Amino acid sequence: MNRRSLSMLMNDLVRIKDVDDVEVTGIANHSEHVKQGDLYMALEGEHNHGLDFLSDAITRGAKAVVWDGREASIYRSTVPMVRVPNLRENMGFIADRFFDHPSARMGVVAVTGTDGKSSVSHYIAECLSTDTRRCGLIGTLGYGCFGDLQASTYTTPDALTTHRIIYELKQRDIDTVVIEASSHGLVQGRLNGLTVDTAVFTNLGHDHLDYHGSHTEYMRAKRRLFEFDSLQTAIINADDKHAESMIHACHRRVTVLSYSIESQLSAAYLIKAEPRRQGLALRISILGKVMDVETRLFGEFNIHNVLATLLVLINHGLQVDEAVEQLSTIHPVDGRMQRFGGNNAPTVFVDYAHTPQALEQALKACRDYSDTNLICVFGCGGERDASKRPLMGAVAKHYADQIVICDDNPRRENPEQICNDILKGIGKTAQHSVIHDRGRAITTVIKDARPTDVILVAGKGHERYQIIKDERKPFSDADFIQKALKGYQ
Repeated sequence: MNRRSLSMLMNDLVRIKDVDDVEVTGIANHSEHVKQGDLYMALEGEHNHGLDFLSDAITRGAKAVVWDGREASIYRSTVPMVRVPNLRENMGFIADRFFDHPSARMGVVAVTGTDGKSSVSHYIAECLSTDTRRCGLIGTLGYGCFGDLQASTYTTPDALTTHRIIYELKQRDIDTVVIEASSHGLVQGRLNGLTVDTAVFTNLGHDHLDYHGSHTEYMRAKRRLFEFDSLQTAIINADDKHAESMIHACHRRVTVLSYSIESQLSAAYLIKAEPRRQGLALRISILGKVMDVETRLFGEFNIHNVLATLLVLINHGLQVDEAVEQLSTIHPVDGRMQRFGGNNAPTVFVDYAHTPQALEQALKACRDYSDTNLICVFGCGGERDASKRPLMGAVAKHYADQIVICDDNPRRENPEQICNDILKGIGKTAQHSVIHDRGRAITTVIKDARPTDVILVAGKGHERYQIIKDERKPFSDADFIQKALKGYQ
């Protein structure tokens, strides 16, 4: 059991009076998670403040409380209460001290970018997971040991949860963890206190402007990862126009390795790519060595993901030949250009593409396997960045022969309005239809398709739910696709 004095946890943050300097044996930032002897961190939230649940936390056994935000004099407490400025930003540093700096005793790879975070993170974790070695993973599809992930609500969990996960992984003798670093997570300090040694930048496109306010602020959020004092290596997509900005954010001592499908000046670059039915066949140069790589992956964007993954693997001790061999065995990530059907039925790809650039890349990848008709089934999420909807409509119009617009996760927004926003980018000339019921849209498209057709179902990918109003209903694109293909005549 960890025992930490309050003065040690708050060192350099706030002075602790001797009378308040108690020892705590746990740490929690939600009252319902508090156990006997815990430090309760009462944070200011969007709708409530942690102090609103102070009595519950104390009843459950909180030994001390730290808080920020509102005035606390109106609250009665039988345990020490200490105001800590910027508590949310400092939560990661406090957690790191409590758990005795676990990330400093591990290899920590953080991957950021608009698209490709999940794929690159999973490829790295799969390659670093062998019969004798395991790799941790924290991201969109869950957290824990690769191959045995627990479901997660957020791509990047809050700082306390992130440090707790890493501590538990270290307790299981796992020496490397890969983390998806979302822009929200970086701005909100969810990675604060981590010793990140390797950072990967995949790309920067159009997303989350409803949260960040502008593309410039979105870019600045991503840059934060490359400003970490602990950073030793930065792996950068040289083909992205924001690559230089990420490089300039790094300290001078950081080793920068770039990858490219366009420039032979990078540490890893593409020589030749051939899309095959089983996946991409690549010839690449990696640190001056030319290698052939056979993969089970689809899409030009996955070439970038492969190159980034190889650089991380080599940076973490694998020989070039060993890294290439490992990469040839990896599997597509659920919901990322995941393939179904074929032979005497239409070929269907499921992809998480929910930004204009991701949809473009997915459709271009599908075109490599379409001799006749390419059909795109997609929608856009409600109560999220509405400015990208007509842009995604325009992308679908440009690359697909037929478009079916359906509901994604409309949440509390009117689905008709979402579809109308998409249609602004499609116009009246493209062949399109609207079927709001996503399951029916998928079933109808597959039933009416020819065996030579290729269908892209985009937007939800791995998700096994659909959010309608405030209800999260069970739903899976893959399940509807497999059922429709089974009944295909």
